Amino acid sequence: MPTTPPPPMATIPGPGSGSGSGSGSQGAQGVVLCPRTLSQVRRSRLRRALTEATAETVNYVKTVGTILSTKP
Repeated sequence: MPTTPPPPMATIPGPGSGSGSGSGSQGAQGVVLCPRTLSQVRRSRLRRALTEATAETVNYVKTVGTILSTKP
């Protein structure tokens, strides 16, 4: 089995329309907490992707810059 978590739509009971009405405390907590957790996951994935892309770009620029600057 893959180590990735299940898709977000399977864990959220509703689309988030009931977040304003607190009819059920457990349901309200689930609706409120899931988007925060998902947004944190999205942020970490974006941050990781940007960090990797930036690191690759910086390494490429450093390598190309040193090769070009060492040649007379």
